[in-house]
Amino acid sequence: MNDAPVSPPSPSPKVQRSWPVLTFVFRLLLLSVGVSLAWLVGMAIALFNPGASSEPPLVVQGLRRSQQWLGLRDPASSSAPQPAAPSANLSTSEQQALQQELEQLQAEAQSLASRAAQIEAQIGVQQSNEPLESRIQRLSQQIEGTSDFAQTPGSSSTTPVFRVTLPSDVLFANNQSTLKPEAEPILDSLVGDLQAYPSSTIRVAAHTDDVGSPEMNRALSLQRAAAVESYLSGVLGDGYHWVSVGFGEDLPLATGQAEGDRLRNRRLEITVEPK
Repeated sequence: MNDAPVSPPSPSPKVQRSWPVLTFVFRLLLLSVGVSLAWLVGMAIALFNPGASSEPPLVVQGLRRSQQWLGLRDPASSSAPQPAAPSANLSTSEQQALQQELEQLQAEAQSLASRAAQIEAQIGVQQSNEPLESRIQRLSQQIEGTSDFAQTPGSSSTTPVFRVTLPSDVLFANNQSTLKPEAEPILDSLVGDLQAYPSSTIRVAAHTDDVGSPEMNRALSLQRAAAVESYLSGVLGDGYHWVSVGFGEDLPLATGQAEGDRLRNRRLEITVEPK
């Protein structure tokens, strides 16, 4: 009797249904292992050879996006300092008081700037657009440099090498700052003495009496000092350093109200400082 070939038993329907599931699970495991290995290799490369890109890693980007989707805050943004919100706890009266204080400070700053401009005009310094603090410092240095004029006669701490005092009436007409024609020969007589001190500092200080307002007297004295400086510097030429100062009625020689006392106070002083 011939033996008929025996075919293997066919799997049951339950086993047939399980094969696709097992295949999918196996492939998923392989994919997970591959992704893990790729992640480890990428981390190792980034650790030993970091790139120059300023973009955060993809993992960090994915984490941030997931946090945004979930309504969470970004850790990087939460650690960054946030600008302070303006205080909203001030009452209306407190805000008005602070505003008034600020306006007062602005007015005081404007007053200081105006006063600095007056002092600059008084001592013959050209006004500038520098900050107020720099202008005040420069004025202080300039006033210290002219402090010898502020001394009473005979008490100057710096002894000049040359000084002459001229009556303003022989140089200028009443309340005028233009030199008289007869003033030029008087100033020419000083040229020889001044030429004996080349490259020196020559200071011209003008004074007035107390007739008129102090502001007008300071302006008039400064204009007169500048006129004398202009004439002498034109004759002497370059090589000298000039300083013109107008003191007005601030430094009188005589305190009386007689015309003789006022005549003494209306004067012009020319000083050569030692080197």
